[in-house]
Amino acid sequence: MGKELQSLAKKEFGRYFQGKPVLVSRGDSLTPLLRTHLVIDFSSPDSLSSLLQSAIKSSESLPVFVIGTTGLNDSQNKLVQKLSKKTAVLCSPNFSIGVQALIQFLHSASPLLEKLGYRSMKLTETHHTQKKDAPSGTALYLEKELKKSFPAIKTKIKSIREGSVVGFHEIEFEGAGENLILGHRALDRSIFARGALLAGLWLATKRTNQQNLAGYFSMSDYLKS
Repeated sequence: MGKELQSLAKKEFGRYFQGKPVLVSRGDSLTPLLRTHLVIDFSSPDSLSSLLQSAIKSSESLPVFVIGTTGLNDSQNKLVQKLSKKTAVLCSPNFSIGVQALIQFLHSASPLLEKLGYRSMKLTETHHTQKKDAPSGTALYLEKELKKSFPAIKTKIKSIREGSVVGFHEIEFEGAGENLILGHRALDRSIFARGALLAGLWLATKRTNQQNLAGYFSMSDYLKS
């Protein structure tokens, strides 16, 4: 994801960024990252833990953080929450604007779907064979959002790993004699980088206007602004 972020930052967001982006690999010092205005993390749970611990220990003014790393355990999630007490942190398992639109549509459509008698759901997520976590962070995210609008309906999740699929999430509502299918297909990884950059610019601008800004934010906070 680092290459996509670097390419888009230069190609589509160049007027917002000055100088070269700071890229860090495993084993590198994290200090240069903590001296920037915006940190975007798409790494691994272990790598993110190291970054979070360094930021929490730092006595200097911190940048804002956008985190897209998935598969975090309870301890790592607690570190994210602890960091949000010191600076602004925006987390999302999926930065696609299309996925966010799907979620909003599901919330809006829930009264009608329940009225029409759809009583069960099946959520299928398909990704490339190199993806390690299953179910995907997006599938768990969708499940959580579905429970808000459909608390009485149990969601069954099926994970598929095949080929080089960027990401496909399908929600199938099962009714009497007919099923309704809604979904989102990612065709290019750049959509995640673009969403993260948009959210990051929003959060960094918010920090500029409110220098002591801290707290936990989501993509829905960005889209509502």
